[in-house]
Formats: sequence, structure tokens, C-alpha cells
Amino acid sequence: MAIEFYALNGKSLYIDYEAFEKSVHQVLDYTCPNAKIYLFNRFPIPISDIIDIDLLLVIIVPNKKDSYYRINENSLFKNQIIPVKFIDKYIDKELYSSIENNDLIFVTKRDEVNYVKIDFQNELKKLKSGIREYLTQIFREENIIGKEDDVYIPFHIVQIVSSRYRCITTNYLLGASFDFHMLDEYFKKNTQETYFCSIKKWSQLGAYEVVPFDIEKIVDRISKDSEYGYLTKRKIENIVKQRVNLSTVEKEIGNKLIIVEGKAGNGKTNRLLTIAYKHLIKGEYILFLSYNKLLVNDIRKTFQSILNAEKESKNGLFATTTFHSFFFDLCRKTGVIRLEKDKRYEENKKRYEELVNILEKSMSKVSDILNSLRLTDFDKENLKTYFQNRDDLDSVIKDYAIDYINSDDRSIEIFIKNIQEDLADLFLSNKQDNDGYLFNNDYEYFLRKLYEVLNNTSEFYKEYDVRNKKELLETSLNLNNESDEISFRAFSKHIEDIKNRLSMKYELIFVDEAQDCYEYEKEILIALFEEGKIIVANGGEEQLIRYPELCDWRKIKTKTGFKTTNFQLHKPVIQTSTKKDPISISYRSKEEVIRLCNFFANKINIEFKLHSLNEEVAPKEYIDRGEIIFDFRRNPDILSIYNQLKEKAFINGYKPYESILTLITPEDEQEENSEGVSHKNKTHIYENNYVSTTNIKEKKGSWEYLKLLEDNGYQCYNGTKSKHLPFDFDHTRIIHYESCRGLESFAVCCFRLDTFFDGKYEDENAERTLLNKKRYNNQDLTNEKRKQIYATNWLLMALTRAIDTLYIQINDKNSYIGELVCEYIKINKNNKNIKVYE
Repeated sequence: MAIEFYALNGKSLYIDYEAFEKSVHQVLDYTCPNAKIYLFNRFPIPISDIIDIDLLLVIIVPNKKDSYYRINENSLFKNQIIPVKFIDKYIDKELYSSIENNDLIFVTKRDEVNYVKIDFQNELKKLKSGIREYLTQIFREENIIGKEDDVYIPFHIVQIVSSRYRCITTNYLLGASFDFHMLDEYFKKNTQETYFCSIKKWSQLGAYEVVPFDIEKIVDRISKDSEYGYLTKRKIENIVKQRVNLSTVEKEIGNKLIIVEGKAGNGKTNRLLTIAYKHLIKGEYILFLSYNKLLVNDIRKTFQSILNAEKESKNGLFATTTFHSFFFDLCRKTGVIRLEKDKRYEENKKRYEELVNILEKSMSKVSDILNSLRLTDFDKENLKTYFQNRDDLDSVIKDYAIDYINSDDRSIEIFIKNIQEDLADLFLSNKQDNDGYLFNNDYEYFLRKLYEVLNNTSEFYKEYDVRNKKELLETSLNLNNESDEISFRAFSKHIEDIKNRLSMKYELIFVDEAQDCYEYEKEILIALFEEGKIIVANGGEEQLIRYPELCDWRKIKTKTGFKTTNFQLHKPVIQTSTKKDPISISYRSKEEVIRLCNFFANKINIEFKLHSLNEEVAPKEYIDRGEIIFDFRRNPDILSIYNQLKEKAFINGYKPYESILTLITPEDEQEENSEGVSHKNKTHIYENNYVSTTNIKEKKGSWEYLKLLEDNGYQCYNGTKSKHLPFDFDHTRIIHYESCRGLESFAVCCFRLDTFFDGKYEDENAERTLLNKKRYNNQDLTNEKRKQIYATNWLLMALTRAIDTLYIQINDKNSYIGELVCEYIKINKNNKNIKVYE
């Protein structure tokens, strides 16, 4: 036996393999003549939303007396799995490590006072947890470890490539090359680690000889997962092909805020990915933000697939995350959450009384108006339209008026009392101790405070009495200050360091579904990264889901009001035989899907008017128009339908993950008996101090067809319950309608579509749609119209996820959507692309 080396998936540009092998022999030969070392270049599985793995290093030493690797007198090295990320962004910078903190490194700006910290702590945590979770899953499934065992990964390394400096800290390596001398020193520097064994089985007597069989299983599994991990071949090809028509945009990147404008399925997100790809392979670092956790996962896999195809080039770093995660992390780092929690502990009663006072004054006004009308009957719809369209009323009075009209209580006193109780539960209970609860429940408020600390640090410093909060903030903010107080200089420097680190870390920021941003999400991003670094995908009012009004990226706040941003508008363009507006062409969905969407949109006069790409570029006789399947049956033959869709997708080159996307409502998962459903109230406070309480049903059952599919060979990723993102790309996705934004699939199965529509129609947010407008698309906005627009926007969002086929199951023919579907079937009775089951 000897020391064996295996380089897999090509070779890394950051490693001199000959020098690496030489350094291994120099360190190990004397006591350890036998070892197996596997170097997985560009580990192809996307294990984190903010960092990927450039090298997965697996080192195995046999359990033999005459071959050992001793780290210290108490620790023998047995085997290790080590994820490594190389950072070459600072290769020509002057670098040095901190004396105060061994795990921080600094990059000089002009002198040794004005420095910026290099901080990859979040990435390191994600690196470790992501690879541990993925490897534990596949090692268990391949019976390499027990069902209750975990893969142990104590070391996760970021190597900062530096031609000028060599240093080893707790988590970082600095140096021009990666060799075993650095690793040996790194192991010995981490004195707190005494257990150098990632896989127990490999450390047992006789196990060394069978390790290659386990490695073969792992390689086969990783190969399978990475093949499926390409989100879709078509999508990646589309990204590469769309390098054209971006010359104008490319010239302005770095100088102007780029707004990619279009409708649903129009290729906005693909354009963002195309631009991101071009800059990623140049070695730039990018941040991609979206709202949907599953979409973030898909985009991450897309980037990973692109990088896997570029094995021999130096690539940049990409981070994909949700807005909530990004801003929650910022609120913690700036101290906003901790300070607000401390402040609320003292001021909750005051805030409670303030909101109750607003509630009582608003309802007094509502009561006066209702009394003055001297109503003989209580027509809810006319009353709500009356309040919505009164210019002399502020939005909070309108909101409370709508809530009261919708309530079952005709007594204003009881209505006020119920909201008071919800506020008491929100402000005077122990829920306030949970950071995540606080942040999610008052998201907009925390963003306004985050904006304040970033843009008006002095006012924030005074408002929260930061000077006297050293005990509260010292540990969380790493403020190494000998004084008993936090000076404004120290705090403001901490805030500037955060801003500088983010600004230096990412060259470009990509924002998906930007039309639906909260105003302060936009303002914070521009404040952090400046206009020239930001590229957004922007839809219209028909794509509003989160907020009732469009977010205007063409303007930005100033101290005296607003100013116009320096922006460049870009519309996805394709050469066609017609002169249709480019933003009206769908790059995703086929003609039958688009025709159905236009039918629903036209029914309430929504500005949709979308066209499919294939009808624009191909002669009619050659167009594959896709298919629509309507199912009115109480007990549909789901297995037969899914088998047909799966086979059809397979013939067209789609893998299971991208073949069928199943959309269901929470009601589809509730047991029929009452024990299967629990209820809770969710209280939300809007920016205008309006308080809304929603009764939420929590499911306890499972979707009725899940077991049927699993018993017949379908591996299902149940996104309605799983807390983890799917790693196995043999999975068929099952998710709630609300989670589908931005996703796509060859076929989309919409169960109880009419029930979903009705739920959104009754949603409290429906009546707040376009609340600051009286007219939309040449029509008066009544309460009924607002609700229809809101629910139809959700409907269109779900339907436009489909590339080829829509399966639509209708629960009630006599429902609003049921009747529209029947009308559509009648109009298209001779259409061979529409199938109906009754």
C-alpha cells in the first residue's frame, strides 16, 4: 500500500497537484505511508443558498499501528471530509490578520487605520451545515452509516488566495497555493478539535480496504444528483443563447440601475440569469434576491449547473437568498432586532395603547359616518366601495371600515374589543422574546428601522440610546471597546463596516419580482449597493401579490422628498414576424396555456394580453401548442394522469423534478374530522398603524393522493411540510399554490383551482388591492372588482408556471371558476388540445 491520490471531476485551477502530492508525502511519509486522498473538484451539488464548494477533500488513514497521522498527543487522524471554498478576489490586495480576533482578516484600503473586514462567517456556517446535511442523507441511504448517525464535519475552510501573504486562522487559510503543509498546520492550530473522524465505519479494523466501494457509491450518487441538478437542459441552453440583445444593458451596468420589464413568463428572470452568467464567469461576485424559497433553490441549482459546465475557468461567487433572510441577517448585525426587543420590553404597553387609541378614533369616525347615512339595510359591497373611494378618509380608517363591514359583529364595541385582545396577545405576551417572531410579524417596521440605522445613524443612535447599551450589544456586534459606553464613533464605524463589506463583497445585485417589493426593501438595497450595481426584473400591476401598489424603482427617497433614479429600461426582445410589443411574448408557456390565461384575464379586464413564443416564431402547422386537461370528477384517476404526464415529459427530455409540479391548497391536507385542523390568529400591523387579524387553519393531515403516488414508485418532495429543500432530483414536487411563484415545470397540476380562487377572493388583502386608485384599465374600481383582480392575479401566477400542459381539477362546476371553465370548454369544443373528464 501507499499514499493514493484521486482527482475527480477535472482539476482545480487553485491547486498545483504535483506540489500538493509532494507536500502530503513530506508531512505523512515518516509515520503514515498509507492513505487515500480524494479531491472532488467543483463539487456539483448546490448545498447552500450563499456559497458553493470548489473542492471536497476526503482523506482516509488506515487503522494500523505502523501507519498513523498524529495531530497532537491526544488526537490521531482517522478520516476527514473537508469542504473548501477558494476566494481570489483579494489576490493583489495587502492582507493581514487581526490581533484582537484570530478569525478575522482585514484588507487595507489606504492605510492601516481605514480597513474593511473580510467576513465569510455566514458562508462558513452554510458550507458546513449544507454539506453535512447532504452527505448524511446519501450516506444513510447507501447504508454507509446508520440511520441515526451523522457525517461529522468539524472543518470547513475558506482559502483567501493571496500572492503576498501566508496565514492560518481558525477558519481561513491565506496563501498563494493550497498544500498539505497548510492543512497540517491548520489541523494543529484547531486545538479544540480532538475527534478527527468523519465516518466511524472507515476507522474500523479492515474498513480501509472497502472504502473504495463506498466512494464508488458516493460518486455514482453525486453524479446522478448533479445530472438531475441541472434545473432543465432547456433553461440552461436558453441562458447561454440569450447572450444576444444585451449590448445596451451591458454598457450601462455599473452606471445605471437596470430595469428588465415584462409580463408573466416573459423571460425577465431568465434575462437576469443571463446577465448574471456573463458576469459570474468573469469571476465577479453576485447576490440574487427573491421572495420564494423554492425559487431561490432552483436558481441556485441553475447557477451551480452553469459553473459545473465551466470547470476550467475561474468563476465568481454567487449567493441566492430570500429577502426575509437577507434583511433579517442585516437587522441582527446592525443591532436593530436586539435594540428593538429591549425597547419594546419597556414600550410595549405604550405601543399597545397607541394602537388602541388609533383603533378607537378610527372606529369613532366610521361610526359617525354610518350613523349619518341612516341606512335602512346593510349592503356590504356598496358600503365598502363607498368607504374605499372617499378621498377625505385616510387609509387606516378605510381599512378598519372594511374590516368592520366584513365582520360578523354589528356592535362596534365588540369589534374594538376583539382587536384589543389580539393586540394584547401580540404586545403583552412572551412571544416578544423570539427574534424570528418579532421580525416576521412586524417585517415592514423593522425594515424602516434598518433604513434609519443605515441612512441616519445619528438619529437611530439617539432614539435607541445606544450609548448606554454596551452590555446588550457588545457580544453580538463584536464591539471591542474598553469604555463602559458605546461611543457614536464606534457604533457608526460598525455600521459603515457592514455597508462597506457588503458593497465590496458583491459586484452585482439581482432582484426578482421587483414590482412587488416593499418600498424600504428597494431603498435599503440602493443605499447599500448604489444604483449602478442593481439589476431588477419588474412586472406590472397584474403581477402584484405581496403588496397592493407597485414599487417604483424609477425614484428614490431624499431628505426633502424623492428624486429620479439613474435607470436603464430593458425589455426582452426577440425577432418575430409581427410587430407586437416584446413584453407581451411568453418565453415559457405554450399557446394553449397562454390562451386560457388570457381568457381569465379578459373576463375582468386585466391588462394581460400575452402571446406564446412558439406562435411568434414557427409556422402554424408546426406549432406544438401544449395541452389543457379539465377534470370535474370527484374521484379522478390520478395515477393514470400522472403516468401519462410523466411519460410525455420524459419523451420531451424532462427529468422528474421538472416534469410535474403539483399545486394544492392547505384544505387539501386536512383530515375530514375536526381533529385534523387547528386554528390560530395571526396579527399584522401595517405601516399606517392599521391592525389586521387573520384566522389561520393549520393542517394536520396529508394530501389524499400522496400515498397513492408513493406506493406506485413516485418519489415525492412534499414542500408543504418539509423544512428542507429537495436534494434528490428524482422527486416530484408537491407544494401550496402560494409557494409556486417563479417556478416552472413541463406540466402543472392544479387541484381544486376554484377553491383556491375563492380563498384568494375572500382574502382580507383582496379589498386593499389598488386602494389608492379609483379606476384601473378604464374601469371603475368597486370592492367587487378589487377582489376579482386580486384573486385572478393569483390564478394567473399559478397557471403561467406550466411550460406544456395544465391539469386543472375543479371541485364545483357552479363556482365562479367552474362556470368560466365550462364556458371556455364550450367555446373550444373542437380544440383537440383540450381534454375534459366528467
